[in-house]
Amino acid sequence: MDLIVDVPKPGFGNTND
Repeated sequence: MDLIVDVPKPGFGNTND
């Protein structure tokens, strides 16, 4: 995933590569 969002994604937190 290359999306930069303010939502904490399962796997890499948020606003991360």
